[in-house]
Amino acid sequence: RALRQVEHRLQMVEDRQTHTLPETEAGLARFATFMNMPDAARFAAWLDAVCETVNAIFADFFDTDPGSGKDGAPDPGESGAAPDAFAGQAQSLGFADPQHLAVRLRLWRNGTLPALRTARARELLDSIMPALLRALGRQTDPDLAFRRFDRMLERQSAGVSLLSLFQHNPALLDRLATVLGAAPPLADHLASNPGALDALLAPVARFTRPGPALRRLLRDAADLETALDTLRRFVRREEFHLAVATLERRIGADQASLWRTDLADAALAALLPRVMADFAARHGRVRGGRFAIVALGRVGAREMQPGSDLDLMLIYDHPPEAAAARLPPSQYFLRLAHALVAAITAPGAEGAIYAVDMRLRPSGNKGPVAVSLAAFRRYHAEEAWTWERLALTRARVLAATRGFAPVVDAEIRAALARDIPPATTCADTVAMRARLARDAPPAGPFDLKHRAGGMMELGFIAEALQLVHFRGAPSRFRQRTAEALAELEACGALDPAEAGALAAADRWYRAVQAMRRITGLADPRPDSPKSALAPILAAAGALDFDGIIATMEAQAAVVRTSFVRHLGDPRGITNPRGDTA
Repeated sequence: RALRQVEHRLQMVEDRQTHTLPETEAGLARFATFMNMPDAARFAAWLDAVCETVNAIFADFFDTDPGSGKDGAPDPGESGAAPDAFAGQAQSLGFADPQHLAVRLRLWRNGTLPALRTARARELLDSIMPALLRALGRQTDPDLAFRRFDRMLERQSAGVSLLSLFQHNPALLDRLATVLGAAPPLADHLASNPGALDALLAPVARFTRPGPALRRLLRDAADLETALDTLRRFVRREEFHLAVATLERRIGADQASLWRTDLADAALAALLPRVMADFAARHGRVRGGRFAIVALGRVGAREMQPGSDLDLMLIYDHPPEAAAARLPPSQYFLRLAHALVAAITAPGAEGAIYAVDMRLRPSGNKGPVAVSLAAFRRYHAEEAWTWERLALTRARVLAATRGFAPVVDAEIRAALARDIPPATTCADTVAMRARLARDAPPAGPFDLKHRAGGMMELGFIAEALQLVHFRGAPSRFRQRTAEALAELEACGALDPAEAGALAAADRWYRAVQAMRRITGLADPRPDSPKSALAPILAAAGALDFDGIIATMEAQAAVVRTSFVRHLGDPRGITNPRGDTA
């Protein structure tokens, strides 16, 4: 952290990427003052001490004796067919293709891979080989896990530090093997980002609210681009850690969703003031202007899944007489909104921070990217369709300028309190479900969102019944599906057994959906790779593929029965109205 602070302040002084200290005495003295040091000599002594500490740790970490660790590793021989002894050992470890294993191990030991060109790297590899092969052999498909490790090693330009990490942390090999065996997307991420292995080293109870850590990381970011790079790295690292913890079943679907949403909240809360400051530096400020990011959908409900995008609505307000230094207020805030969305979605080396979907804003894709508070109020009083009011049940203010969040929240509650006839809400919801069944049918039996009795219908039940029963009591609205179902049970709209069954279906769907995304197995089949299917079966509480199908059909029946009971049967609508979706 100390060296990072020096780096950031050097770049602030130079206004460019640099890692070089000032070469003149005067320049070094000024920089020492910037570092809160009394003089250049004191700064130099402090920096030398920091560097000596780092060097000692580094030397101690990597100066290890590989010893005789290669004892017990099967010997693939020099060339030709794998020796019988090697084949027998490999098969006893669980590998079905000893010949391929022998060919690749020979390439490793010959230094063919860039990461293994040095004798030191090959010594380290020999030292971990027995533990590595045992860890890979414990996977459902050891040969596939080995190929993924091979691919990861193939992409590394240097191997000493990585292999030393494995030697010093034997348990890391077991956790890595689990990831390689079950989750190709995570394995690909590791291959491209070996630094992500840090997530496998972290203690089990590592997760805390990310806001404070993120603010510390951003404290020395010299400009918006530096802040964006920091945010991208932070979000990718935490997402990877959450995915690994979910894969290893160290956390459940509910906790993972909450932590993942906390991460998005922290990222956007940290980003908004930086984007606004950068924008103001170029366009001035609107005196008295206010701005808010409203979350909807999964992020609004605090139910984010791996790979979820952000459903957002942007709202602004300003005094009637306000003016910016260079732009009319409405144009100012529209441009600010575009700048914010661009910052969230702009790809960097780590990809975008998040993908953004703004179709749930007033007037959908036809409307402006940001709306004034007055326009939001007017739209929901006069024009909003039922599907927009359903979406609004999940709305919450994610980040805002000072004092604006409660104002926007009050407007959301007022919009939800409109006295719409319950029959209209139910009929429109059923018509919309029928239209979606026609226009966006499920891609297969494991399309848990769109299938009959799936996640979409479950969401509609929670949303529509809240509009029906809570329109006179907006404080009772809940964004999370489970909390909404509990509140509907409390008011008598759902009996306890039905509410409990729906809540169980919600948990089951989200757990299975999350594991499908983590493993990359979008459409599980009986002949799917066992390594990817096993975590999905575990998440579903099923022993085999037939068990997961039976449970899925039972959950879908619960949801569809409840949907029909409370809202109506979408199968009876042959020509869904076009104004409901």
